[in-house]
Amino acid sequence: FGVPASLGYRDDACGEFCEFNPEEAKELWDEAGGLPELTLSVVTGTGRDAYSEAIINMWEENLGATVTLNFLPSENTHAALLGQETQNPVSLGRASDYPSPYSVLGSSFLTGAPSNYAFYSSAEYDGLIADALAAPSIDEGTALFDEAKDVLIADMPVIPLWTSGTNYLSSERLADSFEIDPYNKSPFSTYAVD
Repeated sequence: FGVPASLGYRDDACGEFCEFNPEEAKELWDEAGGLPELTLSVVTGTGRDAYSEAIINMWEENLGATVTLNFLPSENTHAALLGQETQNPVSLGRASDYPSPYSVLGSSFLTGAPSNYAFYSSAEYDGLIADALAAPSIDEGTALFDEAKDVLIADMPVIPLWTSGTNYLSSERLADSFEIDPYNKSPFSTYAVD
């Protein structure tokens, strides 16, 4: 529930919850009653089709379910998710806009937040986020964000899959040296080639 470029990022924060264990997943699936058929929704035009197909193949192979892919029109995704029109897992991505963990933790998981598509609500989590924002120092705030992440991981309202970077191609002919911005806000228009 964070990106490597964010303050307080912990690569192993998810622990055993994010370990690939198909045998245990199948046991838990069967104990819960399973589903013979399952649908995974993906937003059209976002390039998520390939890895969504991989998820489908994995679920079918390891859980024994028949999974179909459903496409959501990109222009209607936000309203459809908030209106609960989609009653199945949805493959989404979430970018971090700035280095604070709040970039993802606030807008995606606070009670009533604008991109809280899982409708997650936890008084403990909300309180930790409020305390982190009010902390007198960055270090104290980061520690409180970490506690909030631990609550989130224990509740697991969404399934985190991975983080990805952005590829850049630069040239020695640039008039000024190019500095990579991990939040994809590099001022490309200000660079000139000699």
